[in-house]
Amino acid sequence: MKAGTFIDTAIPLDDRNKMEQSALLETVMFMDGTPPRTQAFGMRGPELRGTTFDNWWDGVVLIDRNGAEFSRKDVCIYLANKEGGAHVDPKLDTQFDSIRNQTSGTVTQLPSGKTMIHSPDLVLPTMRQIAAELLYSLDSDYSYQPPIPNVPHARCSGASVMEVAPDADESSVFDDAPNLPKSRPQINGKNIGRNDLCHCGSGKKYKKCCLMNR
Repeated sequence: MKAGTFIDTAIPLDDRNKMEQSALLETVMFMDGTPPRTQAFGMRGPELRGTTFDNWWDGVVLIDRNGAEFSRKDVCIYLANKEGGAHVDPKLDTQFDSIRNQTSGTVTQLPSGKTMIHSPDLVLPTMRQIAAELLYSLDSDYSYQPPIPNVPHARCSGASVMEVAPDADESSVFDDAPNLPKSRPQINGKNIGRNDLCHCGSGKKYKKCCLMNR
């Protein structure tokens, strides 16, 4: 089955962003004071695109505030070990602690004037979306849409707060390039970013060169 096409619903992650980011989740903000909800995207037409298993499995879908990156492989193996009762690598457990328990969260202004901070566990809903992608990849008749109450609300994807480095490239990250793979090349000991010059020497940015052709 790994030779087939796998559905990738991830939104682009911006390596200039200094906050945590989630490529497979959306936050629903309710206007009636209902607590915000962070949930899987579901299967929506415009975001559906096919890729190889290796690209899908290795692509970065979560980034914590310290810049640690997590692929679908990381999420699945972590949960299989942690929630399944198997041995857990202490390093992996420590890395996931920040994305599960130390997210900055979203802030909602309630009608009463009070503010409410919503700090979600990003890992479990990310796993829900990974499962939806896999099921849809194997059966195109599969469909999943997360339930949303019929009340006024706003939906946002990715990071709710974006803190960009002062010297960041101002060009838009929302282009056709897929998300970065965890196994991407390094330059001077640092993983190459979307807007870095490509390691192949073409003179193009990585997102416009080898990232598009992998």
